[in-house]
Amino acid sequence: MGVICVPAEEAQGVLDSITDAGITAVLNFAPVQLNAEAGVKLKTMDLAISFESLSYSLPDRKAGPLRINQDSLDPNRRTKSFLSNLLSDGQNSGSTSRSCK
Repeated sequence: MGVICVPAEEAQGVLDSITDAGITAVLNFAPVQLNAEAGVKLKTMDLAISFESLSYSLPDRKAGPLRINQDSLDPNRRTKSFLSNLLSDGQNSGSTSRSCK
């Protein structure tokens, strides 16, 4: 099983490489739809949608429904913002960041 967590522009190349190596089941976290060859099971996860749907199960809903800014729907912008926040948080806490490649 393979896991892809790279920028959108690199994801198809990574998928091609790991399927060429014989991997036939892939979990994709890159913010892009990929084209897998026949016989390869590909599951793409959209973390923004997953977090949004999960937020509805939180007990404190006094603030009302989650409002999404239209710009936040751009998958490349979401990923860059997420990674930027993740890296800056890691630098402030003294932890080291590691690449998913």
